[in-house]
Amino acid sequence: MTVEEYVARILPLPLDTTANPSLLEMFTPTIDAIKKLAFAPYFWFISDYTTLSIVAMDPGIENHVPFAASEWLANGPEVTLKIVHPDDLKMKIAYDSFQEAYLGSVSVERRKHLKFNIFFRIRDRQGSYRWYMTQMPDYRYDENGKIMFALRVAYDVSHIKTSGLAMMTLLDDEDPANQMFLSQSNASHKELISKLRKLTNREVEVIKLIAGGYLSKQIAARLGISPYTVENHKRNIFRKTDTRSAHELVAFAFTNGIV
Repeated sequence: MTVEEYVARILPLPLDTTANPSLLEMFTPTIDAIKKLAFAPYFWFISDYTTLSIVAMDPGIENHVPFAASEWLANGPEVTLKIVHPDDLKMKIAYDSFQEAYLGSVSVERRKHLKFNIFFRIRDRQGSYRWYMTQMPDYRYDENGKIMFALRVAYDVSHIKTSGLAMMTLLDDEDPANQMFLSQSNASHKELISKLRKLTNREVEVIKLIAGGYLSKQIAARLGISPYTVENHKRNIFRKTDTRSAHELVAFAFTNGIV
């Protein structure tokens, strides 16, 4: 999703200046747990994915940014556009979109093992930018598994991260060897185009099936090839895309429009 598409989606939203008490109650146990386990100053908010709005906000938000909780509830997405560093905004939106798409592509049970961390800069009350790490520790979904409401928490990690690029990590506690790190530099577009051109049509088919959650034997059956050939394709794909795991490959595919 581009910044322009993001703006187009949020502008028609009706204003809502009151927090939703029932939703707040739903996420209260997780919010209380965050208070006990927080490793840095933080604020939380609850997003409604069906309307792209913020429906509940940490009253302490005013200690972090130059906007009150009531302003976030009335115009949350637009406030986000104003406080995220311009150099980080495009990648933040891309990472958020990837997280939503990736979680939607796996089972509800599988989601419990995936931990996303997104790092970007936020403007503070003094007008300076500080590094924050956002997580989504709790969410609710409909009968089809689509996320409807999510609790997000943003930690001030400027004491840990002081420079660099906006980035995202994905930790899989079910498979510790299968982790992912994503960071996009402004100078990498020519290299990216070169990688995409090296992929064959068959390799793109394999990537799409991997992104869809298919295992090698299932991919082989769908494409009418042997599992050995699938593994050979996967080795070539990892080499051509400079990825080291299925998670990194799926991230590459989502981020670069292959799926």
